[in-house]
Amino acid sequence: MTEKAPRTFGSRLKEARLRRDMSQEDIAKLVGISQITFSRYERNSQDPNTDTLWEISKILRVSTDWLLGEHEDVIDHSSMEDADYELVISYPSVRVFIEEETLSREAIDDIDEYIGFIRERDRRRRRPTQD
Repeated sequence: MTEKAPRTFGSRLKEARLRRDMSQEDIAKLVGISQITFSRYERNSQDPNTDTLWEISKILRVSTDWLLGEHEDVIDHSSMEDADYELVISYPSVRVFIEEETLSREAIDDIDEYIGFIRERDRRRRRPTQD
């Protein structure tokens, strides 16, 4: 029995783009990159930066986790358009959107503090140990 090869970022990107019936040029214009750059993403010859990946996932209404191959289930985020979500916390690698008026400012501050704690802990773990 042959095992199916894992799908690449590029193949997932193309699948999501075609599902939305969009051209490479359509998405490139919305993101603010060239069509050639977007084509490179689909061919796996170049990777987008974090902000570009985030923008592409919003346009295609799929999670960044799915695009990056973290799971197989496509999660369609078009239902997010029905509610008003507000960006309440933003770091270079983490963005938190919360449906408006569902959490207090105090709860949002607690989440922000916890994310800061986790980021600092991760930074310390990655620091090379000195003997």
